[in-house]
Amino acid sequence: PRMPAARAGALATASWAAWRAYDRGHDALARWDLPTARAAFAEATQRDPEYALAHLWLAQTLAWLPDAPSAEWQTAAARAAVLAPRLRPRDALSAEALGLMAAGRYDAACARYERLVARDSLDYVAWYGLGDCRARDRVVVRDPTSPSGWRFRSSYRAAIEAYRRVLLNLPSVHLAFGGRQGNTLTQQLPTARG
Repeated sequence: PRMPAARAGALATASWAAWRAYDRGHDALARWDLPTARAAFAEATQRDPEYALAHLWLAQTLAWLPDAPSAEWQTAAARAAVLAPRLRPRDALSAEALGLMAAGRYDAACARYERLVARDSLDYVAWYGLGDCRARDRVVVRDPTSPSGWRFRSSYRAAIEAYRRVLLNLPSVHLAFGGRQGNTLTQQLPTARG
C-alpha cells in the first residue's frame, strides 16, 4: 500500500521537480524497491536541499537497506534531524529517532520509537524502527536483581516482539522481505522461506 506521507509531501516543497522525485520514492517504497526509492529521495533532496520530508524518507530508506554505507545513512539521518522542526510532530519524532539511532544513541532512539508506537499502535514504520533499535542496543547495565549483577539494557526478545508487531500490523510485509536485498527483519527472526 502507498504510504500516507506521500500525500503530505506535496505541501512541503515549492519545487515541482523535488515533489515528483519524492512521489516516485513513495511509489518505489510501495513495491519495496528500496534502491529506486533511495535514488528518488536523494534526487528530491538535491532538487530542494531544505525538503525535510525528502531527507526523512531518504534516511528511513537507507536505514532499511542492509548494504547502505553507514556514513550515507548517518548523514541523511542527521540532516533529517536538523530539519525536524519543519515536520509534523510525528515525522519530527521519527527524524529524531533515526538521527539518534544513526549516532548509536540507542537508548534515546528506542525511547522516541516507544513514543511513536504509543501514539499509533499500528505504525509499522515505528515498530520496525523500535525492533532495529532494540536489536542494535548491546549496552550492559548494572542490575542488582541479576545473578551476575549485570543485564543487557535491551533484549533480543524485545526486538523480536517489535518485529512481530510489524508483521501483525502489515501482514503483507513478508512480500517485501522475500527479495534479494536482504533486511534486518529476516536476519533477526528465525524464519523459513517456502
